[in-house]
Amino acid sequence: MFFINLLEANTRTKNFSFEFVYYPTTKSTNEDIWELYNNDKKKFFVITDNQTDGKGRYNNTWISIPNKSITCSFLIDQIFNANQFNFHSI
Repeated sequence: MFFINLLEANTRTKNFSFEFVYYPTTKSTNEDIWELYNNDKKKFFVITDNQTDGKGRYNNTWISIPNKSITCSFLIDQIFNANQFNFHSI
């Protein structure tokens, strides 16, 4: 089991202030974070012990092992222009 309170206590800084959301099991942390963001427009950090249908960049499958992997998604403010990087949108 993941202890979300330990993560929260050790990651509170001025630059990375997230609202932490923990699910023991979820289909996709990426889908969860966008749903939360679209409802509240806050910065979230979604974490789970078991992701059942994860997706990586370019719709690749993201595999995690139940109770052996920690899988997460988070949103941060964009501070650099995407044109500065070899960046392809998903």
